[in-house]
Amino acid sequence: MNVSKIFKLTLSCLFFLGINTMSAQNYVPGNIYLDDTGFVEYRPGTLPIIISVPHGGSLEPDTIPDRSFGTLVKDGWTQTIGLRMYNALFDQTGCYPHMITNLLHRKKFDANRDIGEAADGNATIEEAWYGYHEFIDLAKAVTEQKYGRGLFLDLHGHGHTIQRVELGYLLSGAELRLSDAMLNTNTYIEESSIKTLVGDNENGHTHAELLRGTNSYGTLLDNEGFPSVPSTNDPAPNSGEAYFSGGYNTVRHGSRDNGGNIDAIQVEMNRQAREFQTQAISEALAAAAKQYMDYHYDEQCLIQVSPKVFLQGAINGALMDDNLRVNNVLPNTEPYTARGITGIENANISMKSSALSVTGNNAIVDWVIVELRDATTPSTILSRRAALLQRDGDVVDVDGVTSVPFTKVGADSYYVSILHRNHLGVMSGTAHSLSH
Repeated sequence: MNVSKIFKLTLSCLFFLGINTMSAQNYVPGNIYLDDTGFVEYRPGTLPIIISVPHGGSLEPDTIPDRSFGTLVKDGWTQTIGLRMYNALFDQTGCYPHMITNLLHRKKFDANRDIGEAADGNATIEEAWYGYHEFIDLAKAVTEQKYGRGLFLDLHGHGHTIQRVELGYLLSGAELRLSDAMLNTNTYIEESSIKTLVGDNENGHTHAELLRGTNSYGTLLDNEGFPSVPSTNDPAPNSGEAYFSGGYNTVRHGSRDNGGNIDAIQVEMNRQAREFQTQAISEALAAAAKQYMDYHYDEQCLIQVSPKVFLQGAINGALMDDNLRVNNVLPNTEPYTARGITGIENANISMKSSALSVTGNNAIVDWVIVELRDATTPSTILSRRAALLQRDGDVVDVDGVTSVPFTKVGADSYYVSILHRNHLGVMSGTAHSLSH
């Protein structure tokens, strides 16, 4: 996503604080957590996108009886697609979405139903049901805290004859067949799972435009090669055509009923796309979600920091010497991992070769580590990245030019600290608010 705001921290440092080891943190983006039953998986993120996979699990433990009523058929390939979408979003943005997955087969646990139908009275599944929705609520709370708003995508598979993706906004097929003017009235906006977005989107689009306009999720998917309804090319299912408009999760976690800042879309993928285009549709879902967020929410995931620091031993007047670079002894690969410093986001990264050819004020002096630390407990290190130090004190990314990006933390207040292999470290005197 585009980065529009860069925080600049100035530290005129001659002496430095000591190095602390990486501290443990609850729900670290990129890690995997299970609920108490072990049947619900949560992957925390820093993107304002929450992926839910309620029907793709395959576990069938004998200790859990089959449900006696409701739909018992799993949504094939959706668990694989959810994980590949999760990875694709990271590849496309450098940041992780949140993802919650039901690992059990649907015959054991339906995570897209109220607790009665979902668990059929089984105490373990009732606990899993609470775990599933509590993880979603946690992801929503984190998203709202960091961004103010976000998007919930509930992934499913349908077996309908027409091979297209069906997007559910809690509007029936008959309602989608109404005119744009009708869909833009309060009657239908109030029914929509993206109600909050209708009232506040970056480019002022109407409800109908958000459902099936040029930058609707359906049209963006269609542009990626996966026909979708509603979209510009397929604005509504025809009378008599099967169509899923959204289920329990879309109601519970979208903005229709709770008036919250998380909008929801149920994504029903056709069998052909799931079975034969698994990787392609995963990447398409991710690309469309990124474009949808960029265009309608204008939210960015990366924090970029531009500290300024001076090494006492290298200072020569107003600049530092770059003798390591001049004498060709500056390590090409960051040297801190080899020294036992753990938790570096870009561990073993190499600098761009072009960085070594720069002379003057922006010539590279050495490698440093930039840390973001907890605003309440500054001894807690939340993220680390290896970076390069220029002669004029600017700390830049490994290309030798741009600011230092962080991918595993969201917008918040942090202490910023700098480590160097031959000096003690330094930390800002106060926590600073960093935005995206």
